[in-house]
Amino acid sequence: MEMAVAVAIVGALFLMVFVGFQKGLGASKSAQCVNNLHQIGVALRLYMGENSGAYPPNRQNLDYHTSSTPDGVWEHDFLKAYLGESPFKTAGGGTDVTWREAGPFWCPADAPRKEKNAALSYGSNYYRGLGSASITQRFQSEKYPSKTIYMTDIIRNDPPGPGTAYIRLGYTYPFGSISDPKAKWAVDFRHHGRANLLFLDGHIQSYSASELAGRSPELIQ
Repeated sequence: MEMAVAVAIVGALFLMVFVGFQKGLGASKSAQCVNNLHQIGVALRLYMGENSGAYPPNRQNLDYHTSSTPDGVWEHDFLKAYLGESPFKTAGGGTDVTWREAGPFWCPADAPRKEKNAALSYGSNYYRGLGSASITQRFQSEKYPSKTIYMTDIIRNDPPGPGTAYIRLGYTYPFGSISDPKAKWAVDFRHHGRANLLFLDGHIQSYSASELAGRSPELIQ
């Protein structure tokens, strides 16, 4: 009887320690994610400082791509240069790029992407760096930089591929009318039900899905 009680006590203590360890590990990963986004925010400000406030062109920027600029160069490629990081082997994070060379663009809590050996854990604001907006729309013209997202935890739920995803109206859960967390592009609430968001002014804040739902015009455009 005493042995059974002792075993039960030891088991309960082990469970408490294990749960505490898991919570601590999750908090550590979230802190690293915040640090990643902070570094990306610094790189963004450095890039804009050298480009008259313009945003790094994204892959959809057809106005930027010329015969001398390969289609497939993404905002991550421009920002990596300001992070002391080596460029991706393939522009934009092609099929031969893995999370091991993603540097700050890979979140340690992003287990699904690691399983796919994919490179990028974060998605950027589709409307900052799109087309001529990367030339004509500049940071100094932003009305609400502290309320406008630049980058966030995100995952591509379409078939595998290491490429990026965007925060975009009509595509990204849980913004606007998108209610399916398995939509093609979805914010990934990987930190105990919360996602970390980097805003244009450089500050980082975490949100739950319910806190973001329906707020796309305010937070994206």
